[in-house]
Amino acid sequence: MFLSLTPVNDYSCKLYSTLFSFAVVGLKNSTIPTQTHLDKIGNIKLIRRSVIQDALFDASNDKSWLSCRCVLSSPSLLKLVTLRWEGGLFDVVNNLTELNSLYTQQTERSHSSPEILMKMRINQFVVDSRAYGEYRCVFSFHKSENVVGRVYLHVPPILRLVYDPPPLPVVNLSSQFTCTHPPCVASRDESLGPDSNVAKWTSACELVAAYPPPVLSDGVTWGWNQPEWADYAIERVKLVGKEAYFSEMEAIEMDEGPWQVLERKRREVTASDAHNIHLTKRPSGPVYFWCSAKNSIGETAVWWPGPLEKSHTTCK
Repeated sequence: MFLSLTPVNDYSCKLYSTLFSFAVVGLKNSTIPTQTHLDKIGNIKLIRRSVIQDALFDASNDKSWLSCRCVLSSPSLLKLVTLRWEGGLFDVVNNLTELNSLYTQQTERSHSSPEILMKMRINQFVVDSRAYGEYRCVFSFHKSENVVGRVYLHVPPILRLVYDPPPLPVVNLSSQFTCTHPPCVASRDESLGPDSNVAKWTSACELVAAYPPPVLSDGVTWGWNQPEWADYAIERVKLVGKEAYFSEMEAIEMDEGPWQVLERKRREVTASDAHNIHLTKRPSGPVYFWCSAKNSIGETAVWWPGPLEKSHTTCK
């Protein structure tokens, strides 16, 4: 029979009148590898972030492994211990084949130490927030005697714009929306406007994954930098395409004459289109829709009609 004493990660047990001790040490977390892209839009700089898929396939990278080490007082305990992982998708997926495709697990038992090393890594980026956060390495010495270590799979915020083009601001709502408890639930307040418009505006940006969760005070925030010109930007992209619109934005930034391009396109617009876009004025700078979030691992932004091919990229 096993009896346990439980100071933090340090245990003892009694088996057939022999006292053994064991401790979980060397807990190691991991972070999903990402690369950042610095986009300059007018006088604004936005940091986009994407997952480095190739790095996830590289099992030789020690940083990609979560691990727990259990030190034992006697080598005779090595054969008595059974091991398992909990947390993440281990608590959700019941199909062993699917789990083996998602995760790689390794175990090392050392008689000389004596100790047991449990290692686990995720093999791909999963679009499921439950895959990130706490995992538990469980060392079972008996049906009722478990030693548990807690490790964490971190990921900076990964964002996705839900609509292309993004929705226009709802008249009775702020031109900037902050969701502090993702995923956001669309408002059903009839006084705010048609349900479809409100639903789109309050769910325009998706937090695909983030651990730790975004800073609560900031949440996930999105909006138009010049909301009064949002319909203009959408119509221009529809009319000339994103590439030409990028050129127009550069012209705005440089304050140069290539607004002849805009003027030429203006003449091509029919009378029925004219009421939808501003033709006699121009915005004070590039018009874009943005969404951003940050946690303790990093910050991320996505924007429309981006991204730009001209960006500065670094790996994290």
